[in-house]
Amino acid sequence: MLLKPAAILCTGAAVALLLAFTVFAPPQGIDPTDSLYETANRLQKQNLPDSAIALFQQAANGYKTARNWQQWFDCINKVREIYKSSRNFQASVQHMQQAAQIALSEIGATDTITARVLTRLGTAYDIWGKFDSAMIAYQQAVAIFEIHHVEDATVATLQKNIGNIYGRRMDYQQATDHLSEALRIRLQLNDVEVAARIYNDLGIVYQNWNDFDKALEQFNRALALLKPDDGFRAVVFTNIAASYQGQQQFGKAGSYLQQALQLFIHQYGNTHEYVSAAYLSMAQVQQQQGNFDQAIAGYRQSLNIAKQLYGDKHRDITRIYAGIAGAYADISQPAQALQYYQNALTALLPFFNDTMPTANPSEKHFIPDPWLFDILQSKGEVWLQLYRHQPDTVLLHRALSCFGLAAKHINFLRRSYASELSKLKLSNLTYSNFERAMWAATQLYAHQPNQHMADTALLFAEQYKAAVLLESVQNNEARLFSNLPPKLLEEDRQLRETLAQTEQHYFEMQQQQAPDDSLQLTDKKLFDLRRKSNRLTQLIEQQYPQYNRLKFEAKTAGIADISGKLLNENTALINYFTADSSIYAIVVTRPTAVLYTLNKTPAFEQDLDTIRTLLSQPGAVQRNTKQAFAVFTQCAHRLYNTLLQQPLAQMPAGINRLIIVPDGKLGYLPFEILLPTLPDSTRADFRTLAPLYLLQRYAISYGASATLLLEQQTAAHHQTAAKLFAGFAPQYIQQPGNNNPPQDTQAQLQGAVEEVAQIAQLTGGQAFLDQTATKERFKNMAGKYKIIHLAMHGEVNDQNPMYSKLLFTQPPGASADEAELNTYELYTMNLNADLAVLSACSTGEGQVQKGEGIMSLSRGFIYAGCPSIVMSLWKAADASTRQIMQTFYQNLMQQKNKDVALQEAKLAFLASADRLTSYPFYWATFVQLGNTQPIPTQHAFVFWLLCLLPATVLAFYGWHQLKRKTRNT
Repeated sequence: MLLKPAAILCTGAAVALLLAFTVFAPPQGIDPTDSLYETANRLQKQNLPDSAIALFQQAANGYKTARNWQQWFDCINKVREIYKSSRNFQASVQHMQQAAQIALSEIGATDTITARVLTRLGTAYDIWGKFDSAMIAYQQAVAIFEIHHVEDATVATLQKNIGNIYGRRMDYQQATDHLSEALRIRLQLNDVEVAARIYNDLGIVYQNWNDFDKALEQFNRALALLKPDDGFRAVVFTNIAASYQGQQQFGKAGSYLQQALQLFIHQYGNTHEYVSAAYLSMAQVQQQQGNFDQAIAGYRQSLNIAKQLYGDKHRDITRIYAGIAGAYADISQPAQALQYYQNALTALLPFFNDTMPTANPSEKHFIPDPWLFDILQSKGEVWLQLYRHQPDTVLLHRALSCFGLAAKHINFLRRSYASELSKLKLSNLTYSNFERAMWAATQLYAHQPNQHMADTALLFAEQYKAAVLLESVQNNEARLFSNLPPKLLEEDRQLRETLAQTEQHYFEMQQQQAPDDSLQLTDKKLFDLRRKSNRLTQLIEQQYPQYNRLKFEAKTAGIADISGKLLNENTALINYFTADSSIYAIVVTRPTAVLYTLNKTPAFEQDLDTIRTLLSQPGAVQRNTKQAFAVFTQCAHRLYNTLLQQPLAQMPAGINRLIIVPDGKLGYLPFEILLPTLPDSTRADFRTLAPLYLLQRYAISYGASATLLLEQQTAAHHQTAAKLFAGFAPQYIQQPGNNNPPQDTQAQLQGAVEEVAQIAQLTGGQAFLDQTATKERFKNMAGKYKIIHLAMHGEVNDQNPMYSKLLFTQPPGASADEAELNTYELYTMNLNADLAVLSACSTGEGQVQKGEGIMSLSRGFIYAGCPSIVMSLWKAADASTRQIMQTFYQNLMQQKNKDVALQEAKLAFLASADRLTSYPFYWATFVQLGNTQPIPTQHAFVFWLLCLLPATVLAFYGWHQLKRKTRNT
């Protein structure tokens, strides 16, 4: 029997004294403490753990008195190893906590031995499943080693362990960063055995993100480094099986698991964590194949072993309970499923112990572990399963409670992530939770339509949308308005800019067919820059509480917020959520809201794709106008019926402005082209559609979310730019001696220079044309103007939207990079503009990111602080763009709202359009996103004066002539 630490302290001295002066009395001339240490080693080998611990403790005290800290560390580490091998995890942690206190107070907070003690403390926490505490200890140790520029095996272990904790949190970027750093050090030390284990860990990270091909690549690298008789091969087999399971290759998965299980039992016996994990994986495969009895039996085998190893509370216990619960849910036994999900919650959360399935943890119980989100969501799904068999609204409320907590936990997790990449990957996992929450809310609304349930549905839709972008905007606002020292702000800006440039360089090197050794150096540089950036952010959060408060200040917009702050009597907001079989629309007007469940027809997705294709390919329409006209009108009418017929039919009278908050591919659709009535298709003339478009009835603007729109409305009041307008129209020409000329293939935008020059004259602003329209000038000047107008080419990078770009003039002798403004560069800028007009090609295009919408160039301008954007959904036509923009700015100068100004500009264009240019390709590409308020400008008075002056002169002349005539008479 292994004694508890308190018992050891009471008996250790007596045992040590007895042993030291009888059986193991030291020879003359041998240090008594050294003798105790050697004796303890022999006792450990003789499997006498309690006696060994007592002597190691005595030896540690002797070394402490002699201040022989290296030997002291060896003693306390030996004790930790004994506790670990005996699976007394709590005693191991308590022992290392005491050692850490001694090291910090007596050795010093910056000594490398203290760092090694903290490393072992972190390991003790890690093995016990206390990952947050482990992370703190690990990071303290890393900070000490950095002071001394140490890069040894211990540092590699630290980076590996930190990476694995981030991996458990599903923080993709941090996990891969730290594991890659650990791998670099191990390979540098030529420690291929441990390097193989790191490849295995990297494979698990990719596997968790469902990138199974990349995971298998890492696992095979691990196997290539391991010797044929290395027992760790069985661990890799287990993980390979999981990847094949993810690819639905169950035969391969089962084969690898059988091999792994046999090896584990042979090496470790029947009671070992690896054996438990193998049974768990085998049960999961059986469950996916529909063999539920075998699956549940396998889960129970795994659970029995895990409970012997860990007790009742451990992450591995949670995973097994969740597996059993899922199997019961699959065979429609919801009561058992709910109980096992509840068991999973109590096993996962240290301070939540309520075993009643109706009980849920509160936010104070949250830990940064995605398993909590999974269990809460799954528990909600089982309540819905019960409801379908037993239609009781109480069950719907219980489901909504689970989904609501899951949504809050996702927000909690997201805030713990540093990189946007990790946050975006997390957003991919949240859709099903919000989709089920919306279904439950609409069911309750159908039972009893009321504002509360409409508000609940709106809350879920808002929590789902643009959460990462909103957080970025809030973060940017917090930097500006929390009184941070200018020097600190500049350090932060420069660091983010350097990091972004290095990330682009790394991305470009990865695209090479045969990356050279510099890729590894850049990888190391990236790791150091990201760590430095994270630490600077932590420093700001700790030392400037106002920054932290502002960063997370905005609450999710509800009906009262939207109707009271965003809308007037003439405006309605429609927030869409696209589910698998339905479309939900929450329509908010003053002062009410209505929740609609719209029928998603089988043709809906195809209609969206068809409309987008037709709008972006005018040549196809010209070649077969009759067919294109028929297809376009039918699609536009069907989409209207699906998306707007119900909401608009019941909308209050007087509404003439719509704010659309789209979801997913709806972000590609300019709603103003939709047709409430189906025209006569025998006359294939797009001019006949002008009176029918939704554009005639409504000025339409768009928002990524209502919460972000409210944030942008606030941001508009903060803008401080003094000058009104700056326009940029580059020149694309062959540069002498340019051997890297991507711009040379760009067609010159013939009307762009004229467009910008005319608008600059109209507004009294500044035009940067041809050779003056450089990227450098834009970055230097953009922050000084209320309106930024960019008439230029754009390039969309769907693989990595951060590297989509705008193309400025390439100065003589400059590289192409010096003329390309990437999206990531906007993230380091602070624009004071009220409006950015992206009169460039396809600035609203990009890949659809679940929850976040379209990852377009416009996103960078929003992040940089611009509350309103006019962007193009497809490649803009030069001549029509110039005409529409001219009228748009005339309307802006008359202090019209931005959405109304754009609507009237399009209507004016349509009024004079011919048979060709009446096609929506020519006039519907530009949409207005964000704040719609008029541009605050002192030039408006001058504009009106200039407009009224001719009329005044004519009136005076007429009056004078009339007076003369009267006098003559």
